[in-house]
Amino acid sequence: MAINAGTGAGSAVALALPLSVFLQMWRNFCYAVPGSWAGTKIQEALDARDLKRANILHLTVVPLSLGIPSALLVFISLYFGADGINAALNAIPQVVLDGFNVAAGVLSCVGLAMLIKIMSNNKILPYLFLGFIAVVYLGMDVIGVAVAGLCVALIAVFNMKFDEEEDF
Repeated sequence: MAINAGTGAGSAVALALPLSVFLQMWRNFCYAVPGSWAGTKIQEALDARDLKRANILHLTVVPLSLGIPSALLVFISLYFGADGINAALNAIPQVVLDGFNVAAGVLSCVGLAMLIKIMSNNKILPYLFLGFIAVVYLGMDVIGVAVAGLCVALIAVFNMKFDEEEDF
């Protein structure tokens, strides 16, 4: 829209920022309410061995509750511009916005807990904590930590010693 209007990058950022915040709030709602309802219904269908119903729910509920409204929100926001989006965001009560801020803080803890649960192997768990420390306390970005992790993994693999097996 900013390119078509010829207004430049500042206009694009002014439009993209509120739109992205609004769409992220909508996505969180869609994954929380219709998504969790669909997950429950899909699990019930799978328990009843009704794969056709589970597939239909999987392919319709979340895409319809997320995709079509998101497309409409993008269209409406492009039609009304950044001022319309900012007006809609300002209409949201501060209590709700504070709740979203708290939820965003909790989500990082939940993500870390999920990683710890998945990587509960005592041999690789220290690497997770090293990455966490690098991001939080050393201020490294995720790409830098990933590259450093790749280097550590390559060093570990190259220094491994394997017992040679005899050919039969």
